[in-house]
Amino acid sequence: MTDFDQRAAFWFTLSIGDGAGQTAIFQEVAGLAPELDNEQIAEGGVNRFVHRLPAAVRHHNLLLKRGIASTSNDVVKWLGDAMTGGLEQTLVFRDVVLTLRGGKGEPLRVWSMRGAYPLRWEIQDGFGAGDQIAIDVVELACNSIEHAG
Repeated sequence: MTDFDQRAAFWFTLSIGDGAGQTAIFQEVAGLAPELDNEQIAEGGVNRFVHRLPAAVRHHNLLLKRGIASTSNDVVKWLGDAMTGGLEQTLVFRDVVLTLRGGKGEPLRVWSMRGAYPLRWEIQDGFGAGDQIAIDVVELACNSIEHAG
């Protein structure tokens, strides 16, 4: 098996809580790279210098693409409630776990996201395989992302 074949076998699971419950499966994930913001402060009296000081760590929105899950799945229920309830219902912030899995399903890397909530959820039209739902895109915002293993 070549390196390319091995990389193609990777996939991601998203679960609510501690990662032990029901999952949605995705082929592609983006937004895991944190970024350190900086603040620019002009030095008083000396106009030639601008000090750039580190500020807060910023996390980008997590973008999950090409997914599949059961319609009775906890993740699907949470996404559906948030998207159909609008702001008339209380938005439920959840801790979620994203796991990179190898070709045999073994966990390779794990990320924990605190205070996550959905921003976007696109379902694939015309997919009707029993109780499965095809997900084009899920976009999540969160307070923090921690590499857990």
